[in-house]
Amino acid sequence: MTSTHAFWLAGRQATGDAAFDVTSPWDGSHVGSVSLPTDAQVEEAVAAAYAVRDEFAATPPTSAPPPWITSAAGWPSAPRRSPA
Repeated sequence: MTSTHAFWLAGRQATGDAAFDVTSPWDGSHVGSVSLPTDAQVEEAVAAAYAVRDEFAATPPTSAPPPWITSAAGWPSAPRRSPA
């Protein structure tokens, strides 16, 4: 049996009251389950994004993603470089 995967909400992992089953487009087999946010969690996410809108808008596109994004997604933590 697979576990239900959490989502990121304002910098922390969270789960909602329901889950969505993910199936393989290849053979239709069950791949996993992801938690779906509640209406209140969606409102919290929008409020958190709105609270940092000015800071985010001032971030240059070549800056590295924050550490919680790099570690959560398994991306390297080295800063991104501008294309040559």
